[in-house]
Amino acid sequence: MPPYLQSQGSYPAAYVPYVPPTGSYGAPAPAARQAQARPPQTYPSPASDGYVPPFIDPASRVQRQPDNLMSDIQTSLAQIRRETGPSFEGGIRFRGRDGDSGLDRLNDIQAPMKATFSPGAGRLTATLTPTYLNAGDISSGDLDRFGLNPLLPLLDPGKQDAAGVGVNVGYGIDAFAVDLGVTPLGFDLINPVGGVSFAPMLDQNIGLKFTLERRAVTDSLLSYAGAEDARTEDLTWGGVTRNGARVELNYDDGAVGAYVNGAYYKLHGEDTETNDMFEMNLGAYYRFIQRRDEELKVGGNLTYFSYDKNLRYFTMGHGGYFSPQNYVSFSVPAEYVARRDRVTYLLGGAIGIQDWKEDSALVFPHDRGAQAALEDRARTDATAVTTYDAQDDTGIGLNVRGQIEYEVNRQTSIGAAASMDSAADWFEATGLIYLRHTLGGDR
Repeated sequence: MPPYLQSQGSYPAAYVPYVPPTGSYGAPAPAARQAQARPPQTYPSPASDGYVPPFIDPASRVQRQPDNLMSDIQTSLAQIRRETGPSFEGGIRFRGRDGDSGLDRLNDIQAPMKATFSPGAGRLTATLTPTYLNAGDISSGDLDRFGLNPLLPLLDPGKQDAAGVGVNVGYGIDAFAVDLGVTPLGFDLINPVGGVSFAPMLDQNIGLKFTLERRAVTDSLLSYAGAEDARTEDLTWGGVTRNGARVELNYDDGAVGAYVNGAYYKLHGEDTETNDMFEMNLGAYYRFIQRRDEELKVGGNLTYFSYDKNLRYFTMGHGGYFSPQNYVSFSVPAEYVARRDRVTYLLGGAIGIQDWKEDSALVFPHDRGAQAALEDRARTDATAVTTYDAQDDTGIGLNVRGQIEYEVNRQTSIGAAASMDSAADWFEATGLIYLRHTLGGDR
């Protein structure tokens, strides 16, 4: 897993992490504010929670230089205990996304708590994630972009927020991993999520991974938690999940690495139009520095994905997630990670160019009756809008990120991580502080 802060549904603006055989990766973000909802979600290993950001262990990327043979043996034994002994991880994560208040703006606060232990063979994890989402209040000028307001008299739905507790359990052994959970209990719409993966090594340098999964789409409050039209509590839509499969092939000989992967998903939501999505990634990298206590990698990545329908708006039937009909990008990522005594730190970033195109979209894509009524009204009301215009854009994306972790002792580590993504007038920032404690790691 790449050692920087990742979140389900949060993409670096121009960065695709280097993909280890069991890792996850992201895709670039759109280069315009109209696409506030991010591109399709990151794809974590099913051994971890489907929507809780994984905790990062940059110390695992570099090894301490031993003073002597006995020190080397003791360090190796302690590492084995950390990997097999019971452990606890906890932290606080914040994700802030720019956008229009009450719609695509999002503040996301989570306090994930994960316990891991070995029940004999393999590793079992249990995760609880208290979550609070706040999109703010919809301004009076944007009310006609929400729910049934384009057709009926304008009604303010009030503050758009949601709170709940996500639950997930997972088990992994050798090349096999499985997990099962639910999106936060307390949201308007609650969905089961989970996945199963098999990641065999074909030889010392080549890895293959097959994944079947159902994951929440966390681009906006509408796509993640669902929303209500204030006229009735029964009129709820959103809560989108992506359901499908992914195949990944990775090569890494210690100096040079390359990867290719492809995925197909169907996206479903409550009273939301069904969508289809296809994605491919291709990339390579080279380690310019490779020592026991530091590493520098630079590479290139090409990404393409396409959705059948444009459903990124917030009226009834839309999902509130970025879904262009064609998206292509090329990025140049770089990553430096090093350890100095008890401190491990990472600096990374990327710059890329991206081009995307969206088709026009019906205001009510899932309710033909409401759409027909809106079109009838448009015949006598010149201000009535029945479709959202097609759009396209080409621009530069930028990602900057960093992380630092301090090993208090062989059992306990504390750390912090942050990332910033920017494209045109679009901006997102993410931060995390965490603690990890392993029982038996100091023997």
